[in-house]
Parts: sequence; structure tokens; C-alpha cells
Amino acid sequence: MPRQNPRPALLLGLLVAALVLSGCSTLVERGGRFLEGPGDLVLERYRSSSGDLELTRIRGSDGVWGLEIRSRAWPALSLRGTNLDGGGNFSFTQAIILSSHLEGWNEVVLDLQGQGRLQGDGDLDLTLSRGGLLLIPRAPQRLDLREGRMRLGDARQSGEGALRILSQRRERILALTAWMDDHAQREGLFFYTQEEWASYFRGLLFPELLRRRERPKPFTAPGARWRRAGGIRWNESYTEFLLPPELHESRNSSTLLRDWEEALDWIYLEYAWDMIIAGLHGISLYKTP
Repeated sequence: MPRQNPRPALLLGLLVAALVLSGCSTLVERGGRFLEGPGDLVLERYRSSSGDLELTRIRGSDGVWGLEIRSRAWPALSLRGTNLDGGGNFSFTQAIILSSHLEGWNEVVLDLQGQGRLQGDGDLDLTLSRGGLLLIPRAPQRLDLREGRMRLGDARQSGEGALRILSQRRERILALTAWMDDHAQREGLFFYTQEEWASYFRGLLFPELLRRRERPKPFTAPGARWRRAGGIRWNESYTEFLLPPELHESRNSSTLLRDWEEALDWIYLEYAWDMIIAGLHGISLYKTP
């Protein structure tokens, strides 16, 4: 029986290894900017019994204490707040969102306004030594985008330029998620996972990317007007049928598709914000050694 040439397998193995190492270096680079800052000192960690939720008490390089809350269910999101007061209460200050895509990432910092509490035995010292119940009775309000950084291929951008581009992107995202929420309520839809949500809305928003037999009936109506942009022939009549006027130009110019491809996690976090925060409420946290 002839032996197979080992060269293709060897080359494939080397390629996979290179991709893994490349991905690891990207994660290291992103982690240093997205999680604790270079001057942050982690003082205490509290985790849920499953390990899926973590609350960290940190001290920044400026000496100010604060909190960070992260969940394995939503790895693109980090919530920050003030230090616990004598009753275990704290105020949310920022949401940091890192939305990755195949060719880069968007990192944004949103100001927050809202309250939370780590409820223990009524004694803050006991709460800090043992842990407590994380209470977030109401999702914190998302305010302005304070800071942003982005990478697309080898090009990186930060400062005012990135803030301007990402603020414009967030305006489109908020308009899109408001329409999505209204559409889901009208149609009686509920999405249990981000994958479910993405699959449904991708087909609805971009039928040009689907096979002909999979496209919705309104898309195939005769007499449509078309426009080519971004290498795609867009059905302008379908755009007007589906979306509010403030999103027409975004879809017809391929801008909405770029937002979808480059900021999908960000779009979902804005869409499902209340549900995500509600899922953090009432979870018991235990101090780790």
C-alpha cells in the first residue's frame, strides 16, 4: 500500500501552529489593554461557585480603589465601578467593550450611571472576608462613549480620530438595535443566544448575501431599484421597506454590513444590555484564596 506524502500534513500543521501563536499574541496584546490597566493592582477576587462570574477589587495607579465585574458568558464586556462603601454599595462608572473580528478589533469605553451592591451579613469586614450576593436591581444607564481604540489589519488608531469614527459607529448601532428591538417585539421574537439572534437578523438585513431561494419575499418584489457599493448590488427598495430612514444610507452604502462584520459583539451587547445585566443579578460570590 503506497505511503502518503507527509509534506502536506506537515505544512498544514505548521500553518495551524502559526495561526494559534498569532491568535495567542493578539490575545496577550488585547488583554493588557482591555482587562487591568498597566498600573492596576488586583487586591481581591470574588467568584461564583461555577467560576463564570468574577468581581475584582483593584487599586489603580492613581491609588483609587474600584471594582471590575466580568462574566465568561460575555467575554467582550467588562463593567467597572467605585469601591464598596460601608454597606457594600458601589456605583457603576464604565463599561469596556472589546469587539473582535477577523482582521482586528474595536475597543470602546462607555460612561455608566447606576448602582449595585455586594450584600453580605451586614458587616462589611465579613462581606469582604467571605463574599456575598451581587445585587444589580436595575441595569446601569449607558451614557457617552468616552474613549476608543481600533485596529483593522495592520492599521491602528486611537485618540480623537478613533473616538470620532467609533462614536459615529455607535450612533448607527443604537439606531439599528432600537429597530431590532421594535421588530422583535412586533414579531413576538425572543433569542436565547447571540448565535440565534445573529442568524435571524443577518438574513433579514442582508438577503443579498443569501442564496436566491433563502431570500425573504419582499426582497424579490418586481420593479426594485438597485445600487452597487462595496462590491455588492444592494436592493434600495427592500431597504426602504425594511428599515427606518436613518438607516437607509448605511445599508445601501455597505456601511451597515461593515458594522456587522467588524462589531458584531458590540452590536449584540447594546441590543441585549438589560438582559445581560439581569443575568448578573442575584449571583453569590465567594472570596478566592
